[in-house]
Amino acid sequence: MSEEVIQLFVPDGKPQRIDVFMAGAVPGTSRARIQQSIKRGVVLLNGRLVPRPSVQVRQGDHIVWTLPKPQPIAVIPEDVPLDILYEDDYLLVVNKPAGMPTHPGPGHSTGTLVHALLYHTGGKAVTEADRLRDGEIGL
Repeated sequence: MSEEVIQLFVPDGKPQRIDVFMAGAVPGTSRARIQQSIKRGVVLLNGRLVPRPSVQVRQGDHIVWTLPKPQPIAVIPEDVPLDILYEDDYLLVVNKPAGMPTHPGPGHSTGTLVHALLYHTGGKAVTEADRLRDGEIGL
């Protein structure tokens, strides 16, 4: 499995928590994800493992964050009960229960609304290869 390496250098400014700095420096990244990465031991500060997210960074510090490439997922239709409010040839209105994940993600690889909709609409399994071949895909 290949990985992505993000390198950051702390510019001038007042010291701040490493998780706060990284969240501001890497667009689209949450502090929670950074904190998990620190706990997993994939964030280095000046060549040393970062022991906790509250470590302060200062001007000139060098951060290396090694991220594994995301594993491709396959979304297989599942017979999950749906509360359908309206349906015709072009529109499907569903009352999604609280707590049901909308789409697959970390911790939710099955039982999502997407799985249920694929089953209900007779859709086929969706794989990473489909996305790469056809571009963006959807229901």
